Amino acid sequence: NPGEGRKAQFPGPDATKDEYMTYVAAVIMQRLAALPPGLFDGRPVVSVFNARLFYNGSIQWVQLEKPSGYPEADAAIKSVLENISGLEPVPARLKRSDRISEEITFTLPFLKVAQNR
Repeated sequence: NPGEGRKAQFPGPDATKDEYMTYVAAVIMQRLAALPPGLFDGRPVVSVFNARLFYNGSIQWVQLEKPSGYPEADAAIKSVLENISGLEPVPARLKRSDRISEEITFTLPFLKVAQNR
């Protein structure tokens, strides 16, 4: 399969917000690809999760905002999001001095990661 076994490329300290969030989305998609394939087969699974992305690269406080209607798929996705570790830290120039994290939203299955305003 194309891209199989390739790691998401960290965009570096000069990354834009879009480049960093694309990196985060790629890591999440790699982890979701490890879920059992039958979990989503033939189902229109669309879920929305909110979480906190800490500047050290950890994701915490994952909450299911909009369930897909398939509780087992939502639970599996939430578990993946809660167990993501090893993300590169947020580039220093993107950090705000008054915060230690940013709220982000994950929309699945076509993973769209957006930083909330």
